[in-house]
Amino acid sequence: MNLLHQGLTPIISGSLDTAKTAVILLHGRGASPEDILGIAEHLNAADTVFVAPRARNNTWYPQRFIRPNLDNAPWLDSALNVVEESIKLTHLPLEQIVLLGFSQGACLALEYAMQTGGKFGAVIGFSGGLIGDQNELGILGKPMHNTPIFIGCDDQDFHIPLERVQQSARILSSLNANVDCRIYQGLGHSINTDELEAAQKLIAQVSGTLEP
Repeated sequence: MNLLHQGLTPIISGSLDTAKTAVILLHGRGASPEDILGIAEHLNAADTVFVAPRARNNTWYPQRFIRPNLDNAPWLDSALNVVEESIKLTHLPLEQIVLLGFSQGACLALEYAMQTGGKFGAVIGFSGGLIGDQNELGILGKPMHNTPIFIGCDDQDFHIPLERVQQSARILSSLNANVDCRIYQGLGHSINTDELEAAQKLIAQVSGTLEP
């Protein structure tokens, strides 16, 4: 059975032909593109197309994101390729691309952006951090040219260790990303209004409907 992600059709909401901004939505483990597309309803993003790729069996990689990358190969490599394919689908420059993910999807968004480098429109990680064990973190990082990055997480999220969130923020900052890392209490493994408002502002800045 093919466990890799290539060949699965993404869900697209909006027009690829007329959009000025594209948001790549990456769902979490056990979730679906339909689930993550629900976030779009809260973002009020004008002139924006949302592209939500699908993970095979609803999982981007099998083990926890803090495990060595070898434990998640080849699924992780395939997942990173899917993000790249989703970006190419939009035919927009990187500066008009926003990567947004939740949980496993947030980890994937942050990791792809770090490995790719360059100036993204924005990267938004709800409950996530960089992927790999302590010896691997950041070694594939490339300069990020002041890319705005938002990371939000609960201080006691069972799935996402606080230390990894903070370490990820430091690594991304060292690569010249503009990181806004917010730690919440009582959020659990979910998304709150403050995070959605931060995401909406970043997307509006990319689309030119809000001054930076």
